[in-house]
Amino acid sequence: MNRLSLLTVLCATAVFAAPGTGPCKADREKFCAGMKGKEMKACMVSHAAELSPECGEFVKKQAGRGGPCKADREKFCPDMKGKALKECMASHAAELTPECREKAEKMASRGACKADREKFCAGMKGKEMKACIKSHEAELSEACRAMVNK
Repeated sequence: MNRLSLLTVLCATAVFAAPGTGPCKADREKFCAGMKGKEMKACMVSHAAELSPECGEFVKKQAGRGGPCKADREKFCPDMKGKALKECMASHAAELTPECREKAEKMASRGACKADREKFCAGMKGKEMKACIKSHEAELSEACRAMVNK
């Protein structure tokens, strides 16, 4: 396998964040069993050259992705994370690219519908969950119903 750059691995934090899933599962278990968060990330970085080809390719692909909001994040809210990033991006909502604004609205709808999803559609995902929410439209909270009908 080609050596991964430290930067590539560091940029792909999300790749390692979901234990039990994805092409890096075996590598996490092999090199960093029982570790979480920053400790697990540091462990994976230290084993970058030893990652399986599948995990290495996945890491490279994920590191190259930034989503539709990458440029807007870098422009308006550089170096911010978590709640501060969300607040910063919200304060620039009118200035965001249409693609980023659409993603932000989609993310907001997840929050608006969280209680309804848990109440009516627990354990469902994807199309099944969307169909379930739609089937309970009359029973949804106002915020969720507004997001569903956008």
